[in-house]
Amino acid sequence: MSHAGFNPEKQKLRDIGFFHYLVHWLYSYLEPKIILKLTDYLLEKKWLTNTRWGKKLMLQIARASKDLPHGIVITLEAAERVVDFLDQLEGPDDGRFALGPCLCQLATCKWEEPLIKDIQFLYAKDIFMSLKLGYKMASAGEVKEILRKCNALGYIHALEMCRQSGRWVFCICNCEPRVCAPTRVFMLTGEMMWKGPEICQSDLKKCMGVEKCGKCIERCIFDANRKVNGRIEVKLEKCMGCGLCVPTCIGRARKMVFRHDYAHGHQVPAGILLGEMVKNHAG
Repeated sequence: MSHAGFNPEKQKLRDIGFFHYLVHWLYSYLEPKIILKLTDYLLEKKWLTNTRWGKKLMLQIARASKDLPHGIVITLEAAERVVDFLDQLEGPDDGRFALGPCLCQLATCKWEEPLIKDIQFLYAKDIFMSLKLGYKMASAGEVKEILRKCNALGYIHALEMCRQSGRWVFCICNCEPRVCAPTRVFMLTGEMMWKGPEICQSDLKKCMGVEKCGKCIERCIFDANRKVNGRIEVKLEKCMGCGLCVPTCIGRARKMVFRHDYAHGHQVPAGILLGEMVKNHAG
């Protein structure tokens, strides 16, 4: 049986080899049973997360996990473009997507609604359907509906890949900071999540200020905002490009623009994530 994967160079589907499929199948089998449980256990230990040497140890562990899933943070609109892009590519007729329970929540038994929010696609869809973890085939429309629900709840969309290779792109995670292992690792070490192709641009003249609004501060888990004379501007060095603050801004002082130092175009081209908008953003 052949399995479809992504070719970032040619931006089309490709056949996944036996070794690639086997390695990812084994990882997917072990992830909720061992890897995520162990990660959660380590993150719960204050002697690792609240001490200088403990944080250094966790940083080294994170860096040593370079072959494990890393995620490009993307906006809702970019996530929907990925779904449409994959759905329209010529390839197998047995569907592109599978929806299932968040693996971090499944491994730790810590639950955040919606319970079904993990989006696996292409060959990973085949893997997770075979593992019998509660995944079901889904249409592009059903996937985008889940994305919108998670976005409204303030979850971060991350396009995940293994081995830091675009050829191993396999899912869109909807991450929240209480349970999600990659997000918690990133918050502690700065590893496992990457900045997306967009960055927030704010207009202080339009900002309604902390007292009248301040929703961007509540919405951002990356601490990418600072108060300036009662108003709020973006700390560009910390903005990951999730776009969650934009729709909540009462004064419409924020918008997402192209990140000129986007470093992951060789893994997932900005053109896929931004569509025709990449030309306007880049200009």
